[in-house]
Amino acid sequence: MRTRDRSDTVQLSKIRMKEALRARLEADAEARRVTLNAVIVDRLESSFRGDEAFGGRRTAELLRFLGSLVTLEGYDDGWLSDRRQFNEVMDRWQRHFVELRQKIEPADRVAQETELKELSEMFDRFPQDRRNGLRQLAKRLSDIANLDPDIRASYAVLSQEVE
Repeated sequence: MRTRDRSDTVQLSKIRMKEALRARLEADAEARRVTLNAVIVDRLESSFRGDEAFGGRRTAELLRFLGSLVTLEGYDDGWLSDRRQFNEVMDRWQRHFVELRQKIEPADRVAQETELKELSEMFDRFPQDRRNGLRQLAKRLSDIANLDPDIRASYAVLSQEVE
């Protein structure tokens, strides 16, 4: 079997879809004055671009899900301008994130302790005047909500080390 070059154009002979979808695609093609094939290819390519624009497929799925929670609350884009609706949506999202937050397992705790120890040792090896980047890293790590609270506190202490 011949290996295709990524730049090759290939023909797919059968695509099955509902007539309503085909009619929507055809109407789009007519409105844009392009072929039905061009519309289908453009929409397929844009689906990948959309995922990439949001940081990847899984992140895009999460953001679409958050958007669906807005719809479940019964809101349209007006929720962004209405303080009550905005707060209700934020509360709903926050509840979802709390459910998603991964629980800390014993193995996670050991890995977190190891990483904390490595960063602490780096503080010991670096001269005082070169620790600013390490302090910034420790600060970012202290803000990670799903780290063990004691580990986060230790990172916070490292981030405030005095020169």
